[in-house]
Amino acid sequence: MKDRPTLSFYLLGPPQLRSGDKNIEIRRHKAMALLVYLAVTAQRHSRDELATMFWPDYSQSRSRANLRRCISELKASIGEQILCIEQDNLSLSPSI
Repeated sequence: MKDRPTLSFYLLGPPQLRSGDKNIEIRRHKAMALLVYLAVTAQRHSRDELATMFWPDYSQSRSRANLRRCISELKASIGEQILCIEQDNLSLSPSI
């Protein structure tokens, strides 16, 4: 198995994410917030729970659509392996 550089979060000042010596750009603020939340809590969360938490003023269908966009951006920016998606639950991959 190939060794991957560790992901590092820098949260003082503007949030930054690094993999080894490379900056990883996450354009959506909510996508970065979602990633940090999953890292800090280190547990599974239901999609409905996350959608309601991050977009409380939107309908359930719109907040779930926003969550899907954030998940898609995280996968595109960091890679498919970043998230563990089991049925309707989401967590940070244990290998990260």
